[in-house]
Amino acid sequence: MADDNDKITYEDIKKYEFIFSKAPTMVLKVMIKTTADVVAKFKTKILLVASGLNDNQKSLIKKVFNMNVDEIQQLMDEAYKKSNIKQYKILADKNSKKFIEKNLDELKKLISNKL
Repeated sequence: MADDNDKITYEDIKKYEFIFSKAPTMVLKVMIKTTADVVAKFKTKILLVASGLNDNQKSLIKKVFNMNVDEIQQLMDEAYKKSNIKQYKILADKNSKKFIEKNLDELKKLISNKL
């Protein structure tokens, strides 16, 4: 496990809440249930955004890549409790684990060399 300086906190992700709340909750639930490959669906957009990341954003992504899914889900639970954004609650649910693992792995494959 990484030390506290290598951890993402709610404060780190708070400014990106608009991304988490973009997907309607029903759509997110279906994506999770089907273990949809969201990275493949948005590959072009992801690559475009990744090419314009600043050093701080790259550092945050690297920290997420170094977290295990249980830690990410704990962070989602904390974020839900602080923000009441339902998408966080859905992602914190144990049934979302495979969805998160799959998409995190695909994202790592796609952009790790750009960080």
